[in-house]
Amino acid sequence: MSRFFPLSSLSRRSLLKKTLSALAVAAIFPLVPRTAMAAEGRNILIVYYSWSGNTRALAGVIREKLNADMAELQPVTPYPSSYNACVDLAGREQKEGVFPAVRPLNIDVSRYDVILAGSPNWWGSWAGPVRTFLHTQPLAGKTILPFCTHGGGGWQNLPSDLAALCPRARTGNGLALRGGDASPVLVERWLKEAGLA
Repeated sequence: MSRFFPLSSLSRRSLLKKTLSALAVAAIFPLVPRTAMAAEGRNILIVYYSWSGNTRALAGVIREKLNADMAELQPVTPYPSSYNACVDLAGREQKEGVFPAVRPLNIDVSRYDVILAGSPNWWGSWAGPVRTFLHTQPLAGKTILPFCTHGGGGWQNLPSDLAALCPRARTGNGLALRGGDASPVLVERWLKEAGLA
């Protein structure tokens, strides 16, 4: 199914709404110059959280393309294995502004210039462990490229929440894929547009 549609099928109000949405995302995810991203000597880290395995699969495809270091975030208290119980807990965490404790990473985040942060879309935002990482790590001056998996919601609030969680980092264009669609073609296109491949 094509992501594009004829303009004639849109009302003036709908076209304006879509244009404003695109401009808002562009303002939050300003395009990082290709030459800056492709510079030699960039240290790249892929860091992600995955509950169902979809985000882990996508992170794996990204790692294959970049041959970069990768770390999976693990909450100290695992989320319930029941989908409904997990959804309920994630919703309460979001509503109450909880940053769940995560196990220490065996990496020095300060060594990396570029961080690809991945998460499932939970309640329109980042999963708790990724919010904790973005909120607590020293990310000022680093470039963060987000990626997410979702069940049809797309980005929703992930871009604005990323900017709020680490306001002193630079952000670049992200990749949002539905469910288990860890498409190597789409990953490669995204990485090329970001100047990483």
